[in-house]
Amino acid sequence: MEGFYAHQRIICLLDVDCFYVQVARKLNPELADEPVVVCQYGQRDLILSSSYEARKLGVKKGVRLAEAQKICPNVKLSRIPQYPDIDLANLEFHYEESASIFEAIAEFCGEDAKIERASVDECYIDLTAVTHRVVDTEGFKEVLNSEGASEVFKNTFMYSKEPLAPNLKDMVSEHSDLNMHLLVGTYVAIQMCQRIKEVTGYTCSAGIGVNKMLAKIVCGINKPNAYTVLPVHKIDELVCNTPVSEFRGLGGNWGQEIMQKLNVTNLGEIQSLPDEVIAEAFPYALRKIRQLSYGFEDEPVQHRLNTKQLSLSKQNVTLSKQELWDFAEKMAKIFTHKCVADKNKNKRIGKKLEMAVLLDFKRKTKTLQIPGVYGHGEPVKTFLMLVKKFFNELYGNDNIEEWTTPINHISMSVGGFEPIPADVSLISDYFKVAVEDMDERRIPRPPPVYQRNVDTTKDKKVIKKGKKKQKMTGKTAKIGEKLENFLTLSQFLPKKPMPRTENVSGIDVVDLESDDSVEIMQEDGVNDGEHEGKLKKTSGDEEKNRPPSTGLEKWLGQAKPCSSTDACDDDIEVLEIE
Repeated sequence: MEGFYAHQRIICLLDVDCFYVQVARKLNPELADEPVVVCQYGQRDLILSSSYEARKLGVKKGVRLAEAQKICPNVKLSRIPQYPDIDLANLEFHYEESASIFEAIAEFCGEDAKIERASVDECYIDLTAVTHRVVDTEGFKEVLNSEGASEVFKNTFMYSKEPLAPNLKDMVSEHSDLNMHLLVGTYVAIQMCQRIKEVTGYTCSAGIGVNKMLAKIVCGINKPNAYTVLPVHKIDELVCNTPVSEFRGLGGNWGQEIMQKLNVTNLGEIQSLPDEVIAEAFPYALRKIRQLSYGFEDEPVQHRLNTKQLSLSKQNVTLSKQELWDFAEKMAKIFTHKCVADKNKNKRIGKKLEMAVLLDFKRKTKTLQIPGVYGHGEPVKTFLMLVKKFFNELYGNDNIEEWTTPINHISMSVGGFEPIPADVSLISDYFKVAVEDMDERRIPRPPPVYQRNVDTTKDKKVIKKGKKKQKMTGKTAKIGEKLENFLTLSQFLPKKPMPRTENVSGIDVVDLESDDSVEIMQEDGVNDGEHEGKLKKTSGDEEKNRPPSTGLEKWLGQAKPCSSTDACDDDIEVLEIE
């Protein structure tokens, strides 16, 4: 079994406990330790989130406040604020708090881990490189063998609810190599959550497994403020005891289809089915379903700390035509401000706007190109123009004035983000007043610096060796001019970057390839167990005394690289990934 998972990475899912409740308690400390519910704005009073104290009493999210008060009369209420002059939820403070949490995670990990933001309150972290750095260090071995291990692994569990500290020997005795790396990942996750608590005040839970799907499953088993690791020898137990709908990506129609066509309730039951049976029901998904039945998933962690799109929506609403235009104008101002703030902070621009409405509970959507980005026009005016264009194309120019069907839902989102070029000013507006195909206009650019230098120097060149050489004419002159430009240009070309040196436990590790972090692993599937990468070699001791630059390095202290003879490391001595 270990060989099947040996090429898998060490993945952590970090989830903020009851995020909306914790934000409410930060705004109002009197709600601490009380049963609390957070309600959306509006007359329906739907519960968006409930504290663990309220959940123990039977109050769950999705129910109405009146029903929750019947179950728990002393429940405390916190409402999501609204924007002024419009019936729309204002979650800006929540987004700011979320950003502070992810900044703390990024600061702790430095360049040693990939972080993929999954939602406002959770993210996936690839800790593979970190575990290779730590697994053989004397400091970690002392932690495992010390009497204080029970305190270090407090609130830490081995799937499903077994306390980890008393079972450390059992965990590392079976499939010791990979389980040891999982144990290191668990230790790192604990330190990271403690750091988040110190910096932001928010408590988090974490799940640690060999892929994203398993890490997410185990994360929620022992919440709140708890950590759960899934050893390799427990994977089969998990897939055989967990309903299909609870797995990541299988909670919708595809999961229902798997259960119905294969007549199973959990993924483990698929292991005994012949390939012919699976292929008959899912001709193009045999390999994928077979892998899932053994708990295998190879989706990589994409390093992304920002959201894929910005959105704003209004649900459970009934808007007439005139109410729609008034509402859309106010909504456009809010959304434009949100887009501009994201642009200035994250140095990116969105190129696509998606509009969506529900008419008689039928969804209508359309994606529009944002016409221009770098001008000094009126963003709100452009946005309203796009809204009107959406309805014109939806109903036709002749029918829009006669439109009377009320809208039940309206949403708008911006995606397709691209980084802003370094030579473009951020003072410019996010949108520009619409002109057809404006985004296709070329932005004037001056000649490159090296070309301007070449043009100014080549006219001054005078050769004074002996007799003056005759001027070349025709094609010979052109060739000579190109050669002269080429020789002059070489002095302006960027020099090859110097190797970057990093100190790891008294050893200088030199990156010979580039000045950025280097990708050292690549996984192509179940049968691809080999790791490919760029090797680094040790140099002198010029920077041995360099202080640690990230929270993770401070915690690691005098960590040393894995030995090349480590069974889990095989051919790899490289200890960093991009």
